[in-house]
Amino acid sequence: MENDIKYIGYTHNIRNKTLPRSTYFLYRAVPMAELCEQLGYRLLMYTPYDVNLENNRVKGYTLINNKFIPTEAEIPLVNGDWFIKGRNTNPKSNKHYSNYKKYRAKSTTKHFYPPRKFSTLVRDKLKTFELLEKFKPGLNPYTEVFNSTIEQLTRFSESYENVFIKPNTGNMGNNIMVLQKRLHGYTLSFYKTKKKVIAFCNTIDEVLIEADTLMAGKKYLIQQGINTPMYKDSTFIIRLIAVYDGEQWHSIYKGVLSAAENSIANSSQGGYNYFLRDLLNKIYGEEKAAHMLEKIIQTAAELSTFLDSKYEVELMEIAYDFVIDTADDIHVVEINTKPGATKPGIKFTNPKQEILNRTAEQEEMFQKYAMPHATHLVNFLIKKMNDLT
Repeated sequence: MENDIKYIGYTHNIRNKTLPRSTYFLYRAVPMAELCEQLGYRLLMYTPYDVNLENNRVKGYTLINNKFIPTEAEIPLVNGDWFIKGRNTNPKSNKHYSNYKKYRAKSTTKHFYPPRKFSTLVRDKLKTFELLEKFKPGLNPYTEVFNSTIEQLTRFSESYENVFIKPNTGNMGNNIMVLQKRLHGYTLSFYKTKKKVIAFCNTIDEVLIEADTLMAGKKYLIQQGINTPMYKDSTFIIRLIAVYDGEQWHSIYKGVLSAAENSIANSSQGGYNYFLRDLLNKIYGEEKAAHMLEKIIQTAAELSTFLDSKYEVELMEIAYDFVIDTADDIHVVEINTKPGATKPGIKFTNPKQEILNRTAEQEEMFQKYAMPHATHLVNFLIKKMNDLT
């Protein structure tokens, strides 16, 4: 608090002297700043590089009248965090970030961020599978390290209609292979940057040769493929962000449809967003769709509580990709610690400009999708502020 202004901090990057300009960041920071203003707070967006560790002050930006205003203040009592990449872009800023982390660990100010151990865990798909097996066996598709043997490929291809061979760390659906056994032989589909290349193999030996060539010596996993209901020749996932407001987990969600006849529902592979309730209604009918959605929301809340209990720092938000199999069972196929805002229907040609000057149509969708996400994040941070004062 400074001159009766109550600041809530929000880290938007770790690179030095950078405006909060990432589109991913703006989708959450702009509604958060607007909501803070309504509630008598100011959202102070800053980078760790701009923190003065000697006098506990920071130079950042606040959003006032749709403009980013340079602002200097004491480091806020409560601080959130959302940034991606940039850790190694500048040796000087990287060193300062290391010092900032040491300060953050011993400071009386509160900083809420995804713990490194959690981020490292969910990037490793094998460790994620092992942890989720302890929470609920079968929730994550069965996974093994791919050892490039005929025995393993045969076992998986005879057990599952679809078999995924994928990197141990995710990369937006890139470099994934999908093996399918056909009436005569096999197909191995390779996905990369919206392109799907299909290799036709007569024997499992040929599949192995093709897979080894595509892996190029990198570590891969082999995983059970989940058979899902189709919508117009597309498979789909449910992308859900569980957001904690300090008391309970809330769910914000959308559907993501794959490109026609593709096995991967990811925008980087030609997929596209779809309003989830509409999609589920068309596939299951309204009554069953409501039941399935409630089941997914409950699973997300229970899993989030389980994951949150593993770490000292409270988690504000976790993103999940869910799929529903043809027996109506739910599976988690992806976990993310840095989710982008869920924004189906919010259409900006130039987000960095239009998000601050929204049309009536944009505002309607913004209030429907962006603002609820921001509201839960702000409520979490304000609750933590109230706990300290």
